[in-house]
Formats: sequence, structure tokens, C-alpha cells
Amino acid sequence: MVANTSCILTPRNVSRRVSAHTARKVSPLGQKQFQSRNVRRQRRTARTTRALPTYAASAPAEDIRAPAAIPADYLCDELASAFGPALLFSQASTRITRTNDTILPSSLPATTFTTVPASHIIAVGAPSSSNVSLHAAHHDVILGHCNRVPALSAPVDVPAGHLPVQTLVLPHPSSFSALNEYFCVHRQDLLLRRIQPRLNIFGSQTHTATCAKNVLDDAAIAQHAESLRSVPVAQLQATLQWTKGLAANMIALGVSQTGAWEVLDAAARIHDAAINASL
Repeated sequence: MVANTSCILTPRNVSRRVSAHTARKVSPLGQKQFQSRNVRRQRRTARTTRALPTYAASAPAEDIRAPAAIPADYLCDELASAFGPALLFSQASTRITRTNDTILPSSLPATTFTTVPASHIIAVGAPSSSNVSLHAAHHDVILGHCNRVPALSAPVDVPAGHLPVQTLVLPHPSSFSALNEYFCVHRQDLLLRRIQPRLNIFGSQTHTATCAKNVLDDAAIAQHAESLRSVPVAQLQATLQWTKGLAANMIALGVSQTGAWEVLDAAARIHDAAINASL
């Protein structure tokens, strides 16, 4: 009887089968397929768990255009129209305490009761004098009207209750206060009243760059000059010199507002005509 040897597992046959089974499990092709499936599975997981950005993407800085420069006349007109009376009251109500120092300090005590307090104290003096007059002022108002005035500095250690002091040397210090008032309200009638209270030419509205020009003709100049006939010539001459000093200050400061120049032009021509008529 012949034995069936097909199912007899000899050690050699077992070794061959195990080796073949192991070879199938770790064959290079099988490894690549297994790794490929793992990579695809990891990619799908990464796509489903990707975090959303916290902030939306913004345009680069170079793509954002800078705003156009705003004309100084427009800013000054808006300040005068919206805050003129408050600015003027702030200047008038500010109380400055002078010290006994021989050298002007960088700041001085000042008290004010207003919603728009002054930012600086302007110490105005003549080129050949050490005496100065002190005026409360607002930084934006001064810089908006005076093209030749540098930025008003302020020390970092200004004590509480003090305002920084800025010195201005002008050809005619006594007329600076009239300009400082006009810068706040743009009232031509108030500026003319500071020059000659007898004259009543301009209205009480706020003058802006859009207002029509108000230049007096020769007949109007002669009529207003006649109203000053009773004023002594010496007083007329002093007022004319004061007006010229005010004009010199405006040139030194770089003031270009047409409203102020219209007032000075009318006042100078009227007083000159009144003086000539009295001689």
C-alpha cells in the first residue's frame, strides 16, 4: 500500500510554506501599496482637520493709498465755524501765573474753565527787547494759520496745572492779541474794532474761504474817511502805524487768510485818506 504523502508536512515543507507566506506579507510591492494607502488616509485626515485662519487676509500696505492732504484754509474755517466762540472764551478765561524767574521757564502755571483748554502759552517779544507778553493759544489754531511758525514744542515733563511756553519774536508784539483772537473766530468786524472802533464795515458772520471778496472802492473809502474827521491827526497816524505793525506780524507769521487781509487793507486806506483830508 502506497502512503499518501501530499499532506505529510516534513520540516522542510513547513519551512518552505512559512517562508513563502512571510515573503508575500513583506514583499516590496505589498509594502508600497500599504504605505500608499496610509499616505492617502493621512491626507484625507489632514484635509478634514485643517484649522481655519483666525483673521481674514488683508491687502498689502503698499496697495492702500494715502489720504490726500487737507488744505489748511479748510481746517481753519471748520475750527472757526464749529468751535470759534469756545476757542475765544478759552483764551480769554485762561489765567497765567507769571514767575519771578529771570529766564523764561519752559512751562508756567495756568488755570482755565472750558471744554477746549489752551495747549500752549505764547510768549511774544520784539527782536531788541527782553520783555514778553503772554497769550494762551491752541496748537492747531496757530499752526493752521501761520505758515512760517514751526511746530509748537512741548516738554515731556510738564507739571500738572502748567502749560508749555513757546517764544515768538515779532516786529509788532502789541498787535499779536488781535490776530490771536481773529484766528479763533474769523470775525472781520471784531478785528476792525481792535483797529478802529468808529468804523462799521464788516458783518458779524464767520469769514471762510468761500466768502465773496469785500474790497471797498474809492467812494466807500472816502465816505468812511469822512466819518473820522473829528479824530485828531496824531491819533489817526498812530492807528495807521498800528495797522502796519499788524500787517508786518502777518507777513512774519505767514498768514494768508484773505479775511484778515481785507480788514487791514480797508483800515489802512481809510486812515490814510482821513489823514490826507485833515492836512
